Amino acid sequence: MTRGMAGTVCRGCNASGRLTPGGAGAAATARARRGRVAPGPDRHIDDDGATARGPLRGSACTVVLTGPAVPVVRARNLPRHVGIIMDGNGRWAQLRGLARPAGHRKGSDAVRRTVRAARRLGVPALTLYAFSEQNWTRPIDEVSALMALLVEFLQSERDEILDNGIRLRAIGRIERLPPDVRAVLDPLVADSASNTRMILTLALSYGGREEIADAARKLAERVAEGSLAPRDIDEHLLGGLVPSSMPGDLDLLVRTGGELRISNFLLWAAAYAELHFTDRLWPEFGAEDLYVAIEAYQARDRRFGRVSSSDVASPGEATHGCNGPTAPTDGPA
Repeated sequence: MTRGMAGTVCRGCNASGRLTPGGAGAAATARARRGRVAPGPDRHIDDDGATARGPLRGSACTVVLTGPAVPVVRARNLPRHVGIIMDGNGRWAQLRGLARPAGHRKGSDAVRRTVRAARRLGVPALTLYAFSEQNWTRPIDEVSALMALLVEFLQSERDEILDNGIRLRAIGRIERLPPDVRAVLDPLVADSASNTRMILTLALSYGGREEIADAARKLAERVAEGSLAPRDIDEHLLGGLVPSSMPGDLDLLVRTGGELRISNFLLWAAAYAELHFTDRLWPEFGAEDLYVAIEAYQARDRRFGRVSSSDVASPGEATHGCNGPTAPTDGPA
């Protein structure tokens, strides 16, 4: 996979860093003149630091950070729905001799970084595993600290969510959440319901098996009352009752913390998801880690049970990447 190195000038730029006709526009040109980014026709990457702010929405531009090697992400081939299992807060704290709630607080900073990075890249939907149904069994002090952090996060991020056109959703057995959480969560969900730039879903008191069981129960009730025949039940009908599938099937599932399991997360929506595991503990996860995961996703051939496109395509015939047809002369992925 191509990576940006110091001094890179992408296709679509000349040596002075100005865009050629049909390039990404004045914003990218201005950033290029500051010597921090190089625009071009195929890819886009955003930095969570002081440079390369904002996505080039609707363009096919490449923005490559100069300096150390960084991942390169194709703007037109982004996963439409990314889910993240945010693991490692407790271990991060323990490694530093701190109480586990300190790790959760640091982890909330990683949530902010990741949401911002996903939004700037133009990822349409992001689902975060914030609190599982099984997490209620943790020590009450830790659960209380998590709920307090959730309230704090929702309060502090309310304006950013609304100002940036983000729709906030919550999935799981929300009725189990404390009243002070619901008092902040419910109004923000309602107030952001018409936003369309990005869907941010928080999985709270959530379990994948529980979600499927709840959907099956609703169908059983309809059968019992005579409004649905058992023969009419199929995966589309059941899937329509699985809240986590509302943004669409999961394309990319990321788990931090080094564990190699999906822990009851988005079991229905993740049927064909690409899996990416990283040893990075969640409090240390940042924009570049998200880029690495998406870069890996874009390098995979998603067949969905079909024969690989590279096995059947004739020379000069279009092949298919992650999200649609890609011309074979398109250049390195």
